Amino acid sequence: MNKEKAITNFLARSHQFGQLLFVTDEELGRLFGEELIAVVTRLQQYDHQESECLKCRGSCCLDIGCELYLPQFGRCPIHDFRPIACRLHFCHHFDPIDRSLVLELRDVFLGIFTFTEAHSSAIFGLLDTPPLARSSAEFVTAVSPSVMAIENGSLGLERGEQFLRQAVADYRDSHANNSRRD
Repeated sequence: MNKEKAITNFLARSHQFGQLLFVTDEELGRLFGEELIAVVTRLQQYDHQESECLKCRGSCCLDIGCELYLPQFGRCPIHDFRPIACRLHFCHHFDPIDRSLVLELRDVFLGIFTFTEAHSSAIFGLLDTPPLARSSAEFVTAVSPSVMAIENGSLGLERGEQFLRQAVADYRDSHANNSRRD
């Protein structure tokens, strides 16, 4: 994978997006290019076959303190809209498929992270996520009661996941609409 090209693509294209907190696979491809999305897809297919993320019960999500993840879910409840940091992170359990791919994705992420930090870019805060409160405290405040209800069992997992996915969709729509008005 051409890491420099992926970084350059992101830096050139990121301003075209209304929001970068929650992204889809398609948006990831548009941001970084086809090579990067091919690598991510290959690693995701490996996860689908081997259930690596399911086996570890979300230890990465717990380690970074994602406010939406609960062990009861077994995987990210907003999997289709994960932040960029989550989409480019594959832990050491993915090394058997190709350790160099895992490291290349880390290099791409660190490259854009370092660039945006050095240039005081607003994008930097979105890349340093999760925890989500760093970038969108209002979003976390709005969904926290539901996450707590899921955790204590007063809101079922399926309904809880549906609520969180809808909250993310609403956030994405709101921020896309705001950027069109600017």
